[in-house]
Amino acid sequence: MIVHLSKQFENGLMNTLEFRDFPYFDDVQVDMLADFIASVRADNLLVGKNKTSWQDNQGNIIPETVLYQQHNAWHYHSGEYAESEPECYTYNLEWNIKGLKSSAVIHYQKITAQEILLLAYSPKHIPFPKMLDPNNPLSTRFS
Repeated sequence: MIVHLSKQFENGLMNTLEFRDFPYFDDVQVDMLADFIASVRADNLLVGKNKTSWQDNQGNIIPETVLYQQHNAWHYHSGEYAESEPECYTYNLEWNIKGLKSSAVIHYQKITAQEILLLAYSPKHIPFPKMLDPNNPLSTRFS
């Protein structure tokens, strides 16, 4: 799989609990992102929960998430996990709500089945950030 970083994420100025751009990552977050990218590129199994950002865990459309759906926005739980083993592993970034949950998530866009664009990182994921929230950078980072 091909992994790109959004230029805004790579060089951005966001540094909040909800969204943090790469220049503000600590060493642990740099390692986490590098591991995620390497694992995705190598088609390795991932332990975290992975799902679309416009649907709840039952597959229902979440209100005010049309742009997420239009741009195929997803998020992967990538922080510290309370459990040690997932009920089910994530493979090839497919839908997996039985992976391990964490407070932190990586937001990304599936451009094709074999190409993604990393959009943002949330140290503390607030489920379903509204697209028009002025503190939400996702809407300006889609390809």
